Amino acid sequence: MMNKIEVLAKNKIQNDVAGTTVTIKGDTLNINVTNKCSESIMIINNIYQKVLIMVDDNVSVSLLEIKDDKISRDSKYKYIISNNSKVIINKFYYMNEYNEDVSINLDGFAAEVLFNLSVMSSSTQKYNININHNNKNTISNIYNHGVTFDSGSIELLVNGFVKRGMCDSVLNQDNKIMTMGNGTSIIKPNLFIDEYMVEARHGASIGRFSEDEIFYLQTRGIPPKEGYYLLMKGFLLETFTLDEDVKHKLEKIIEKIGR
Repeated sequence: MMNKIEVLAKNKIQNDVAGTTVTIKGDTLNINVTNKCSESIMIINNIYQKVLIMVDDNVSVSLLEIKDDKISRDSKYKYIISNNSKVIINKFYYMNEYNEDVSINLDGFAAEVLFNLSVMSSSTQKYNININHNNKNTISNIYNHGVTFDSGSIELLVNGFVKRGMCDSVLNQDNKIMTMGNGTSIIKPNLFIDEYMVEARHGASIGRFSEDEIFYLQTRGIPPKEGYYLLMKGFLLETFTLDEDVKHKLEKIIEKIGR
């Protein structure tokens, strides 16, 4: 089982994760992860729109957030990752209209982030994601995957920044949206690089699940409806690092929303 940091009410936090401190400053939820923490953490927050997560030196940690349609407002997240720390950020959202701004700051030498955003949308969702490589030897792997239904849409604006002198950094972006309805989605991937010694790539695609794959599954005795569930599960969860209980829960959500 994953330990939790849960916002129960305004100014009331339950924190079961050793090696972390949680405070409220103004209207911002602040989470500090120290090198005494080496856990997978589930963050449950339906109260605070602004979240600041600070990761100290030499930390390896995995963060998970699951949000449903009880969330109807905008959110702003800022991550600060220090020297030699590796952070996995898993976000699984299934909701209606929603906007989120994400700022990931790789401030430390050899700081690394794996960012997985998987969303299911039947309305309008917009995400503005900025990855700032503020030190040398930093690595970002960004996977944004979305599925839309009915007239739902997803807009992704994904920016990777490398300052001059921040050499030997690596940037990867993979942005994909699968449409199951008639909504119009947008992906805007950008790389702003002011340094020669950098490895960078990005991809963006919007389309539908392959009918050839559905046909193949049919030949193996799997009905089309179940075939789509299988493809959605693989697409939305392929880059997530989860324990089996959480993975099973998310698979059940995908089946329910996809019906």
